[in-house]
Amino acid sequence: EEGNEEGPEKGVSWLSDRTSKPATLELPLFGFRPVFWYNPRFARIILKRNLRQMKQVISTESAPGAIGPYSQAIKAGNMIFCSGQIPIDPATGEFVSKDVKEQTEQVFKNLTAVLEAAGAGLADVVKTTVFLADMGEFAAMNDVYSRYFVDNKPARATVQAARLPRDARVEIECIAVL
Repeated sequence: EEGNEEGPEKGVSWLSDRTSKPATLELPLFGFRPVFWYNPRFARIILKRNLRQMKQVISTESAPGAIGPYSQAIKAGNMIFCSGQIPIDPATGEFVSKDVKEQTEQVFKNLTAVLEAAGAGLADVVKTTVFLADMGEFAAMNDVYSRYFVDNKPARATVQAARLPRDARVEIECIAVL
């Protein structure tokens, strides 16, 4: 009967079957075709376990603690996802000043501390998102930003936010790749 035959040569995906089926792998360097067993359920369990092992919460005392139920950063494989940093001095728990330039300097100190805790640095950053309370302060923020990214200029988005945490003037988040 047509359609009851299984196998890739008949156009039926035998890998989507719920039962274990033998699969062959061509290895021309070795001159033989080893057989391994593919079990989709087992593969999903292994994949989930590996992803859990790859995910690591990053935390450091050298940057302000999270103001809520989130992490300072998450390291997943070779990628680091840093939560937005605001200009809090970790020693005092207060803003450094109301000036956007000084706030941007402190934000970069905080981001650097989080990245270093993850085994990275600003040179590893590939994407940033800058949140400003007032887009009129873009030039002042950008002046400081450009000093931190001289050779490595990551992709960036800059947006004006209606309100930032604790009424900060600037917040920056980033993604780094090791």
